[in-house]
Amino acid sequence: MTYKKITENGLDYEVVIGKGKENDDRWDINKDTFQYQDVLDDFSNAHEIRIATYSFTFMYTNKEIPMYDILSNPLGMLNDLRDDQSVWMVICPEASRSKDNKNLSYDSNAKELKETLDNMKLPANFHIAFSESNHAKIISTENIAYVGSANFTQGSMKNFEAGVIIRNKGIVKGINSSFQELWGSSDKFI
Repeated sequence: MTYKKITENGLDYEVVIGKGKENDDRWDINKDTFQYQDVLDDFSNAHEIRIATYSFTFMYTNKEIPMYDILSNPLGMLNDLRDDQSVWMVICPEASRSKDNKNLSYDSNAKELKETLDNMKLPANFHIAFSESNHAKIISTENIAYVGSANFTQGSMKNFEAGVIIRNKGIVKGINSSFQELWGSSDKFI
């Protein structure tokens, strides 16, 4: 691990920079990659997929495309979803609005997003909830979890993001329990 000493407000800190690995867990601060790629790779092994994200759009060249318009994107979540798998997603509709609707209220954005999702005819094992106060970024299965700053978006690859990949089963179970609390306090769509 690489440490850098910084001083802020008269206090000295040692911070970790770059990326590293401790046992099976790893941390990362970078851009140009999906920090949660290890979790995406585990989707095919998982029975439960959990995603909490604030922003829910994908960036292609200079055009922003709402992710819910292209859920059959390269992540292949819907294309590859098996009958014995479930996806649980919590998103903030206000952050996921299209550029044309930046001034809409939470309720208006939620209504717009619900209409789009209705038209998609999502499978019964794909569950979505809206949370006006969600800012968490968690992507997990029962085997592995990502917790960090990266949203579930293509655009996150353009930013420096910080996060950890956790494989410790006890910690992953705790993260998934916390996700269930978030799910329980959210407005259910599907």
